[in-house]
Amino acid sequence: MPAAVWHDQGMPEPSRRIPYRTWPGALAVLLAIAAYVGGLTFWDSRTPGSRPLAAGQTTGRWCGSKDSWSAANA
Repeated sequence: MPAAVWHDQGMPEPSRRIPYRTWPGALAVLLAIAAYVGGLTFWDSRTPGSRPLAAGQTTGRWCGSKDSWSAANA
């Protein structure tokens, strides 16, 4: 018994193309995501986010002088 034919015998066979090599692109995206997440994790661990400060302690993030801050918040 011959094998079943599921296409028209008169049609030419489609051309075979060389498949794309996608692993370098996928690796680049994976490394970019890992660097981004790693950078955010590093930054988060180095900033004093919600950790409590002792009384009178500041984060040292104010760029102006104390006088300008006091005048602005008086």
